[in-house]
Amino acid sequence: MTSTTASLDTHAADTARHGSDTDGDPILDEVVIDDIEVLEQLVSPVRLRILYHLRTAQSVRELADAMSTPVTRLYYHIGILLDAGVITVVDVRKRGAQLEKVYRITGHSIRPSDRIVESAAGDARRFAEVAAGLVLDSARAELTESLTAHAEAGFDPARLAGSLGRTIASIPADHVEEVIGQLEAFITDLKDCDREGVGAAYGFTYAFFPIEPPDPEGGDDRREAR
Repeated sequence: MTSTTASLDTHAADTARHGSDTDGDPILDEVVIDDIEVLEQLVSPVRLRILYHLRTAQSVRELADAMSTPVTRLYYHIGILLDAGVITVVDVRKRGAQLEKVYRITGHSIRPSDRIVESAAGDARRFAEVAAGLVLDSARAELTESLTAHAEAGFDPARLAGSLGRTIASIPADHVEEVIGQLEAFITDLKDCDREGVGAAYGFTYAFFPIEPPDPEGGDDRREAR
């Protein structure tokens, strides 16, 4: 496992990958966070849902409508996300006699810095909970939104194509790197498809990891085939 990434990229390729629907800096491929306390603040169901919706630029009022949440509840979370640098103000609109800010994500993915990863042994449980939360909680938020929308529409098989599941397999140590290479190749293929800017947006979440703890003696973890 070489990096930990929480994917926020769920918007259509023709706007999210190649620009935005408002003025502002282009969306980065990733945002690197160098403070584990900042990462901990991002592992929040409400904030991850906000990031999911802000893949397109929205005001807090528009965001509240999309999330069916009171506007007053969102300002606190917006402030935390702004301080973390994972969203930014891309426009200011006039709404009646008032001005309202428009927000959007700054990057398609969030990754802890190498310094945080290298120092993980100092507080292993804390790092593990943050890393798992960033990946799995953001995927849960996105998947919940998607399944809710399809359930409300009646789960039309002609409009729903996807897969959801979990697999556990015993893999010989000398085959692990090959599996990782295949996974990375598949992800590269997905990104190549995305660059074409055609088709619907799909989410793909991955977590390939050893379930058993490492051997404290540093021995060979290969087991006999069974």
